[in-house]
Amino acid sequence: MGISLRASVATAVSRRPRRHRSDLYTMIEEALHKQRNKMTMGKDVPVWKSNTAIFKPKFNKNLSTLNLYLVRYSFQVALHSIWRERNNRRHGSQPVLAGHRLQSSTDRFVINV
Repeated sequence: MGISLRASVATAVSRRPRRHRSDLYTMIEEALHKQRNKMTMGKDVPVWKSNTAIFKPKFNKNLSTLNLYLVRYSFQVALHSIWRERNNRRHGSQPVLAGHRLQSSTDRFVINV
């Protein structure tokens, strides 16, 4: 097809279309033609995908990283508490109220962050 392995979309689309004998190459040429019609020759606009799957023009590292960390850490604390409760029941300890224990241990661990 004449497209190098390191070619960008812009260089692949800007080249001259060719005719091919193989159906696969013809389908690729048609896809490139459709992409060529969709493209606009304007200035590139950078967009960033936040942790809520919303695209924004500016990247905010502090907010997204902190929120992601807190969600992961809270989930880890919850799983640890559930595992501990199950382990205690298996080895003969008396069950504790799971909801109260989960809430208190989550609060205790998250406050220490």
